[in-house]
Amino acid sequence: MGGTEALFDGVVIGTGVLMACFAMFGWPNRRALARVLPHRQPPELPRRRFEDLVTRARVLGPRLRSGPQGMRFAKFDGMRQGYDAVLGELADVLGVVHLLAVIPPGPALDAERSRVENRVELAGVDLGLPLV
Repeated sequence: MGGTEALFDGVVIGTGVLMACFAMFGWPNRRALARVLPHRQPPELPRRRFEDLVTRARVLGPRLRSGPQGMRFAKFDGMRQGYDAVLGELADVLGVVHLLAVIPPGPALDAERSRVENRVELAGVDLGLPLV
């Protein structure tokens, strides 16, 4: 048996083993390939300027607290979600831990919002909220 025949036999046997593995286990899916291929970091989203966050919080906060009577719930809820997002981003910049994006709407979220507002104001940012 010559060297060429041995090489050919090795390729045939290797191909057969590979085909048998694919027949038993299937083609590799994305999860299997993700373990083998290097992981790429997602691009970091641009952050808003601190001054823009404070301005937006000063606009939305009082509007949310003293919403006009008869406002549609969808509009109120959208305003609440926007204010919570801005307040959460502002808290992240200041290093205040919060759960605004985790807690479902209700009394617990209202209490968390008040706590974060107090912490942000203690950090030196005037949110312009009305005294209750």
